[in-house]
Amino acid sequence: MYPIAEDSVRNLAYSFSYAYSDCRAPETYTRTLGRRIASWQCSGSASALFFVDLGGALLVIDLRPRAPQPLTVLAGLDRTIYLAADSVADVTALAGSQRGSPKDIGRRLDRLVHRGLMLRDGDRCLALAIAAGEYQPGPEARASFRRAIRRIGKRVRGGTCIRLSCRLPVEDGGGRVRKRASVERIDS
Repeated sequence: MYPIAEDSVRNLAYSFSYAYSDCRAPETYTRTLGRRIASWQCSGSASALFFVDLGGALLVIDLRPRAPQPLTVLAGLDRTIYLAADSVADVTALAGSQRGSPKDIGRRLDRLVHRGLMLRDGDRCLALAIAAGEYQPGPEARASFRRAIRRIGKRVRGGTCIRLSCRLPVEDGGGRVRKRASVERIDS
């Protein structure tokens, strides 16, 4: 391709050096960023953000280092909004499809953004958690999940139970569905 020896071509971009005319030293003002990136890379295998949809409630599991809480339960309109924002969604369109006001939908989104579970840019929003099943947490994230659930739940034979703050439809065995406070076994 080049009319020069192959060894010369391999050495063309071997190294570069730079010097700023104003004598700035990028390593001094990027040091904190570098440390945070290294910390993020080290914690990555134990971190996860995913959800489990129980039908009447969405369990959002946040195992990231700065998560305010490991489990958020979304029900009703909050659940519907979160699932609708699986890809970038428009607040006005969400409000129209959910028969809510853009102001109410915006307040709900802002709470989820504050918890770090969604991103919002003006009228556009995106849910960050990935559906369990599409996403399979690695061994360290699963261990982190079990520890988090054990902290907030109650150990029972065969696993840990957590009491959800919402009422879910539960079949009573006779084919009837009743709403009751749910207790979910979520690990074994």
